[in-house]
Amino acid sequence: MVFFCLSVAGFCSDSSYYNIKKNIAFVTVGGKENRGSVNFEHVFTAGKKWYWSYSVGVQPFNLPDKFSVPLSLNTFTAGSRHHFEADFTATFYMDKYHPYDGGFKDDFNKQLYLSPFACYRFQQNSGLVFKAGVGPQLLLDPPSDNILRFKTKLIGPTFFGSLGISF
Repeated sequence: MVFFCLSVAGFCSDSSYYNIKKNIAFVTVGGKENRGSVNFEHVFTAGKKWYWSYSVGVQPFNLPDKFSVPLSLNTFTAGSRHHFEADFTATFYMDKYHPYDGGFKDDFNKQLYLSPFACYRFQQNSGLVFKAGVGPQLLLDPPSDNILRFKTKLIGPTFFGSLGISF
C-alpha cells in the first residue's frame, strides 16, 4: 500500500504532463438567465492531449428575486496558450416572480438549462484566463405542482464570456 501511495504521489508531481495551474477563479457573463456568475474551476485530470475540469458557480446578483447555480464539466486541449474546449453546463435557476396565467406569481419557479458549448480558451501556466463559447440551450421547465411533468424548449445559440485568474 505504501508503494502504491508513493507511486501515485510521484506521478502527480510530474510536471511533464501538467503545464497549467489546477485552480481558476473567474467571472462569467452570458447565457440565458446567467447574466453573471462567480465561479471556481478545478482541473482534475491532465493528459498529453486533453485536460478535464469541472466548475461550480453562483449568481450573486438579484439574490432575493433570482438565483442560479451553474455546474459544468469541461475538456480542453493541451497546449501552451490557446485551447479548444468542449463544455457541458447544467444551470439550476430559480425566479421568485414569474409569469403565471397572465399575471405574476410570487413563488420560486425552478428551471434547468442544459448547454453544450464549443469554446476558445486562452490560458497560460499562470495568470490570466479568458474563455468564450457558443452553443444551444435546452430549457427543462417543470410546473410547480408536479416536477416530473416538465416542458422542454430549445433556445437558439447563446454566447458567454469568462475572465479569471489561475492559481
